[in-house]
Amino acid sequence: LWPVITDHALYARLALNLKAAEGLTPNGPGFRRTCTDSVGRTWSETCTLWEPGRRFDVNVDLEDYPYPLQLVQGSWAVEPGDGDQSEVTMRFAIRPDTGLRGRLFVPIMQAMFGPILRRIARGWDRAAAG
Repeated sequence: LWPVITDHALYARLALNLKAAEGLTPNGPGFRRTCTDSVGRTWSETCTLWEPGRRFDVNVDLEDYPYPLQLVQGSWAVEPGDGDQSEVTMRFAIRPDTGLRGRLFVPIMQAMFGPILRRIARGWDRAAAG
């Protein structure tokens, strides 16, 4: 599954909130990518942890981030399971802006993330099955 979860273009095709995700540098420690949301707003992300075949983490560069958040970090991991099975996890850490927009945005984001992440997981499963 590692090649599937590190395919940024596939991730963007599967995530309903994204139009594009493009690697600016090759995958590996410190890689950088840009993401563009469904309305055309773009931001950068930088890899902060790279464990080949197992896990990578990113920090979102908030300078151009269009959402009312003070912190956004993501983690994607693959763990071996029984037989030919594997477990993929996606974890996100966020901290909202202190204003009203930030407090209102978080429940909306949480409600949207479940369906988005389930769609990504189903797409990864299909891609891995070939």
